[in-house]
Amino acid sequence: MRQPKPGVEVRNSSIRIIFRYQGEQRRERLCVDGQPMAPTPANIKYANRIAAEIGDKIRLEIFRYVDYFPDSALAKLDKPQQTVPMLFDVMDKWLTVHDIKPSTRRQYRTRINSFWKVYLKNVPIDHVRCSDILSALANGTWKSTKSRNNELSMIRGLFDMAKSDKYLVENPCESITPKPVQKKKPDPFSLDEVKLILAHLERHRPEPVRNFVQLMFFTGLRTSEGLALRWKNIDFRAREMYIESANVYDEETDSTKTSTARTVLLSCPVPFDRRRV
Repeated sequence: MRQPKPGVEVRNSSIRIIFRYQGEQRRERLCVDGQPMAPTPANIKYANRIAAEIGDKIRLEIFRYVDYFPDSALAKLDKPQQTVPMLFDVMDKWLTVHDIKPSTRRQYRTRINSFWKVYLKNVPIDHVRCSDILSALANGTWKSTKSRNNELSMIRGLFDMAKSDKYLVENPCESITPKPVQKKKPDPFSLDEVKLILAHLERHRPEPVRNFVQLMFFTGLRTSEGLALRWKNIDFRAREMYIESANVYDEETDSTKTSTARTVLLSCPVPFDRRRV
């Protein structure tokens, strides 16, 4: 038979959890549908986990008697030390307080409303389990493995905030690992392709458009960086540009995608990679 750990007492026909709460030692019997839980190996394993979980919640001051021992007389007297918020409320708060760019916030809000609020139930956040996250991810129609990993990374951050606020003992995403992503081989345009594209633009588009595309081809700027480029950032004598901002969805930011400013030479052609469009 599986051995009980400290905090678990196995009796002839029941299992009791022993813990210290509000300055007193408590002994509570585990029950199922009002009946004592039989001391089987599986139930003892479960009791070991419950004892550890109760200890963690008491330490974090989020233990609620009624969650574990609803039939106990103490459950009716015990006042929860804080109210655990609902999952969707935490999602909305995370979108509000998370320090991200406005364009990123809009994308996150769309993903939360159209995916996570569809495939997760609006329950107290401490009721969300790892299996719930996995089940939701399994419903996703991902364009790529990277998209699935990005979705996991976003929701993991939300539960990290809830853990920091002491609503959770563990992040339910902690044991879910990102899937490996095979890095794609760069697919740059050849110089002949570049010339054909520029020749087409010269015939069918205004000159500023052709000039902008040529700049993008031979500097390797991200589209957002090219859109935010200003004359003050260009030094024609030194033939270089200082890249320090970006424009995403018509909103200009004071930093690049990687939050790293850099100097780009104008005299050194750089093949343009289709993946950076």
